[in-house]
Amino acid sequence: CHHFVLEDDWTRLEEPYGSIFLSIPTVLDSSLAPEGRHILHIFTTSSIEDWEGLSRKDYEAKKELVADEIIRRLENKLFPGLKSSIVFKEVGTPKTHRRYLARDKGTYGPIPRNTPKGLLGMPFNTTA
Repeated sequence: CHHFVLEDDWTRLEEPYGSIFLSIPTVLDSSLAPEGRHILHIFTTSSIEDWEGLSRKDYEAKKELVADEIIRRLENKLFPGLKSSIVFKEVGTPKTHRRYLARDKGTYGPIPRNTPKGLLGMPFNTTA
């Protein structure tokens, strides 16, 4: 089950936080969560530059601020009471994707086409 939320108009589609993408894998496989619960995989557009240069404290505060705003928007649009229903929340950023997934600039989604290929056609992982 996938949803795409764009509250204003198409002009905000690629702006930071302008659109919200939502996937609910437990609609297709309820065994992924405890009975009566669901997993919501939510993400929005953001560039790594928005997250660099922050102190650890400011970085963590910004993650919570952005997550709370996304949750508020989803409560208004699709899920009244969402915030009070959350049992566990994990917030990631482009920096998270770069660190744990070795994604160039923290990208999310398909691998870019113009990337040098390594073994089995996958892009080389590099360190900065």
